[in-house]
Amino acid sequence: MEDIVLSKMKQLGVEPTRKNYLDFAYFGTPPDVLSAEEEAQLPSQFQGKEEATELAPDNPTDWVDQFNNSIKN
Repeated sequence: MEDIVLSKMKQLGVEPTRKNYLDFAYFGTPPDVLSAEEEAQLPSQFQGKEEATELAPDNPTDWVDQFNNSIKN
């Protein structure tokens, strides 16, 4: 079974990066540090890759608005 967050990101055309995944999963406000348990729950491609958390270009919350609008319908 595919991760629901990753599935929704793909559906909305959001680039699958660790930063985007964490922003998406935490509705735009991810914690600065993940616990070991939270880290283990991430899809394997996003586990332990802190260096990949730079901000997305332009407006990094555009997809948050897209997601919020998509779940309202």
